[in-house]
Amino acid sequence: MSLPISRMMHESCLVQKKSGEWKLLVIGGKVGNDQKGSGFTDSVICYDMKFIMDPYLRQKFDPENKLITKWESVKNMENQRANFACMVLD
Repeated sequence: MSLPISRMMHESCLVQKKSGEWKLLVIGGKVGNDQKGSGFTDSVICYDMKFIMDPYLRQKFDPENKLITKWESVKNMENQRANFACMVLD
């Protein structure tokens, strides 16, 4: 699983929704391949972890690996930032 675009100095966290689904969030950072030429971003992208967290589901619903989980954009942060900390509470 690779990011859809090059990103550095971002944060990530694994969250479980009330429905029980696991999502990996990648938050902010700088977009690009070099620190000086990269711009800050406020974007947040999400990856559905259901087949990674529960391999049984992949065997049951996608034995031939035809379903492709993709990164999705979710609501952006209010400010662009990089080199910050994040954590999940409750």
